[in-house]
Amino acid sequence: MRYRAAAAAPAPAVADSRAGRAFMAGVLGATATRTADPRDMVAGGVRNGRLGSYEGRKHHTVKARPAAWRAAASGCGGQPFVPAGRPQVAVAGQPESRHDGTVETADFLGDSGGETVKKIVLALVLGLAGAGLSAPAAAEPRLDGVRVWNELALAAVRATRATDADAARTYAMLNVAIYDAVNGLAGPARAPALIPGPGPRGADPRAAAVAAAHAVLVRSDPDRTAGYDAQLQADLAGLRPGHARDAGVRWGRAVGDRVVASRADDGSVPGQSQPAGSGPGVFRAEWSGVQYRNVRPFAVADPAGYVPGPPPALDSLDYAAAFAEVALLGDAGIPAPDKLATFQFWSVPTGTDQPAGEWVKIALTVGHDLPLPASARLMALLTMTLADATVPTVATKFAYRHWRPATAIREAETDGNPSTQPNPNWAPRAGSTGGTPEYPSGHSSYSGAAAAVLAGFFCTDTMRFTHTTDTAPGGQARTYPGFSAAAAEAGRSRVFGGQHFEFSDQAGLTIGRGVATEVLATRLLKRTGPTHHGSCPL
Repeated sequence: MRYRAAAAAPAPAVADSRAGRAFMAGVLGATATRTADPRDMVAGGVRNGRLGSYEGRKHHTVKARPAAWRAAASGCGGQPFVPAGRPQVAVAGQPESRHDGTVETADFLGDSGGETVKKIVLALVLGLAGAGLSAPAAAEPRLDGVRVWNELALAAVRATRATDADAARTYAMLNVAIYDAVNGLAGPARAPALIPGPGPRGADPRAAAVAAAHAVLVRSDPDRTAGYDAQLQADLAGLRPGHARDAGVRWGRAVGDRVVASRADDGSVPGQSQPAGSGPGVFRAEWSGVQYRNVRPFAVADPAGYVPGPPPALDSLDYAAAFAEVALLGDAGIPAPDKLATFQFWSVPTGTDQPAGEWVKIALTVGHDLPLPASARLMALLTMTLADATVPTVATKFAYRHWRPATAIREAETDGNPSTQPNPNWAPRAGSTGGTPEYPSGHSSYSGAAAAVLAGFFCTDTMRFTHTTDTAPGGQARTYPGFSAAAAEAGRSRVFGGQHFEFSDQAGLTIGRGVATEVLATRLLKRTGPTHHGSCPL
């Protein structure tokens, strides 16, 4: 089944009392208390250079956005928001209603009434202070629990030498728990990922997030419980003691426990294997982890709907073309330092954070300034998609059992194709044949899935970022103009390593994008009002 996003939402009207601190700071000439959420700009109302609002939030701050957020606001559904070459700046001023539903701000601080406005706002600030109304979040250091606990999950995957499928499942469980713990305390809440709210009134969502993450990791990786306990105590020590913190911990722990319990019978254990095959076109080794072809998904309705048709027939021209390409580009006997470096950069085998983990790291990089609810939602959408992409990928490998290029090239005389020539001494640049059937590329499935989720969440695929993988040669970072560019390179790296044909790279990217499209269209949506702007979830 193909999914299409709901009709584009109109630009919301500006109306929100929570923007008070940022507005006052801008009027008084101070720096805003926080930079506007890029989602405020992308989904809410930046239209041809005009600033609107998102989910009822407005931020009148005299502050240019960082380059990453300017990139995030550069387009949604292919439509530009800010004219090229113009910096995106929100100017403090009185919103001016427009017929198209967006708003424009007019700078009125330079006119004769500016001093009067300052005095009025100063009186408001003093009045609020006198009434004992303050902003407790501004008085406490920011607790970046989403980042901290995802980094702990990455370390756990490395330490336990988890498979790519097990790693993706772990990341999804962690982030589903964080999201549901935070979302259950929000109002109005979005749809839950797994555990519905509401949680206790007045509970601290920051405490809930870290407690939920802790509950998942101590059960998924009990050997490192002492470290997780210490991190939880450190996180909670940074929050104000009292009922709100304690209630948040109780709620978060309950959510984490329920997430783990709900996935205990998802089909990921016990492990299963497919026996070694024989004959032309067939993968020759036994391989394990095939139970994941039947694992219960986190988010999509039917993973089997994303299993593609078979690879090109061995005697076809398409097969011969892909054969010739990998025989040349993936040949260890032909020196190509650039091809080898690209393969190594994205190889991330067992003992690393695995392909899904690299996209977790990318999401943490580009989403580092998001507020807690948005950060939790981004990571839940991403990791549920990564985990669900595993299912059709493994099912496809199991169904077709396609041979790897090393076997195909060495035994080309058996394929019945006059356009392929055997080379019994051929060796892949990667140094190994590969441990699972060739079709499709799992790296490509994960990369296609993640790139699509990130582009959909930020509503742009031109968000420049720099990234270093666990296996980057010399730790050298690479910079990409957008998410799909990184996914394309990750997929091609498998051809450069001599481990996959290009048709398997493309099949994997298609699987991942399909899963991502369904997740973005159907999961973690607002319960009221418009849910999408174009294909971008609000």
